[in-house]
Amino acid sequence: MGDKGFFASLFDLSFSEFITTKLVKVMYVVSLLGSAWISLRFLTDQLNQDDGGSTFWGFVGAPVIFLFFVISSRVWLEIVVVVFRIADFSGQTADSSRESAGLLVEVRDLLRSAPAARVAETQAVTSKVGPTNKDTQRATFPTWIAWLASSITARVKSALETHIMSMTEKSS
Repeated sequence: MGDKGFFASLFDLSFSEFITTKLVKVMYVVSLLGSAWISLRFLTDQLNQDDGGSTFWGFVGAPVIFLFFVISSRVWLEIVVVVFRIADFSGQTADSSRESAGLLVEVRDLLRSAPAARVAETQAVTSKVGPTNKDTQRATFPTWIAWLASSITARVKSALETHIMSMTEKSS
């Protein structure tokens, strides 16, 4: 997902870019102004009444009302941002899972081909020594494990290098 401009995102019919995260700052400023207006309106209504108790409650209640509306709007906007960030991170996780799945398929294929390589190594060693030497046949199993480990290590290293290069290119 590239970072499109506001109007490009606004008219994006595929909805691949969200404008809500770009509008959150504006919505918060609007909620601050609305909270200030509501609390000032409450204060002026209390001051316009003739009794002294209303004046007291106006000066006490106006900041409480302001804080209540600011906190509640902030919490709701943070919930909205969290939902969109979850969507972004889920997309990144899905992309990473697809790359990992490719690596797992390579490891699976390597493991499937490993018994054939072990048989070939065993036949090569037993043909030199003779089929009756069971110690030689057992000695090929650690050789096979070493070969398998080095093959997996090489492929994982190659896949990681490719992944790091693609991430570096994406961040550039």
